[in-house]
Amino acid sequence: MAPTRRPEPPGRALIATLGAEAGAMSRLPPQSQAAPKPSVDEVGERVEKPYAETETPDEECNGIHEIQKNLLREVDGAHDRAVRKR
Repeated sequence: MAPTRRPEPPGRALIATLGAEAGAMSRLPPQSQAAPKPSVDEVGERVEKPYAETETPDEECNGIHEIQKNLLREVDGAHDRAVRKR
């Protein structure tokens, strides 16, 4: 019979792996605490800010629509007057 080697016990590989990982983990900085939850007022400000920022462009757009309506009325009136003169 050929000489056989006795296999290494599985525990040695596991212990070596866990030891290496523990050493690596000890070099990591400690975990900080979670940030405090924002207050209701802070959340309200965050929600309202985008609406406040879009308020001015919305008002400008509404003004432009009014001007457009007035111009269309003038064009319709001019068209009607031109048709009547024919």
